[in-house]
Amino acid sequence: MDNGDIRVRHSGEHLLVGSLYKLVPGLKVVRVVHEDSGVDKAFLRYDGDIGWETVIEAARMANRAIADDLPFHVEVFSSLDEARAKYPGLRAYEERLGDKEFIRVVRIGDYDASACINPHVERASEVRLVVPRLIRRVRSGLYELEFYTGERAVDYALESASNIYSMTRLLGSSLEDLYNRVESLKELEIRVEKASREVVDTALSRWPLLRGRYSLLAVELPYLDMKRVTSRARNVMNERGVDVLSVLSWDGEKHMVFLASRGVDIEGLKARISGECGGRGGGGKNVYMGYVEDPERYRSLLMEHVGVVEP
Repeated sequence: MDNGDIRVRHSGEHLLVGSLYKLVPGLKVVRVVHEDSGVDKAFLRYDGDIGWETVIEAARMANRAIADDLPFHVEVFSSLDEARAKYPGLRAYEERLGDKEFIRVVRIGDYDASACINPHVERASEVRLVVPRLIRRVRSGLYELEFYTGERAVDYALESASNIYSMTRLLGSSLEDLYNRVESLKELEIRVEKASREVVDTALSRWPLLRGRYSLLAVELPYLDMKRVTSRARNVMNERGVDVLSVLSWDGEKHMVFLASRGVDIEGLKARISGECGGRGGGGKNVYMGYVEDPERYRSLLMEHVGVVEP
């Protein structure tokens, strides 16, 4: 990465993150990475939510500063306190500056001031363009912001515009119609997920119990949300007094199985399922998750183990 490239990329970060600081009080940048792939990343510490709309507004502000061709100046101070005395709103990552012999401040007109040791451009117009790519929460209180600067930002913006145009031509609709379609699909997905959870909850709470040596809840329905099954299993077993819970569900390709017990040893049954029913599975003590190739054999083994005669 040549010096001219790093000057543009790091200056673009100052413009974009400096804009975010204005929009999100309490934000702190803790690390900046300029990857060989061309994407720039800023890791941001913030306890609240940073939405995409806020990032876009910050990019608008940064690009207005580029259009105004704001000057970059460098000043050196003997301490962080001295630098902050002149620039009260100074952006600085104190944890990394406590033992520095001097503080180098990069100031962009009256727009932003930041403690930084990296090289920068002389005028904002040299950055050309700043375009955000994504923001995601890495963990609680930490975000990763990806963006492009300079010629890469121009290329990325043009490529994005080309992709959008190609999609609208392919689907025969305007960008607004395409957005509305995607929004409708997302709303439909949310409704389907909700309905899927309700199907699981209803089946687990209302499916009739079978009784033999143990009480058995053996649910069989296609296309069940097995993650929902596993999350609800223990509560349902306790609430309904279920000794053994079995859920068998066809997912379009395989017969998925979830098997759990409450105070009943099913380790021998688990071994027989793996050996006699085909498929694969595993799990902790008295829990089995996987799939079977022979659901009829699985049913027989289950009924035999709990001592239930099928009605």
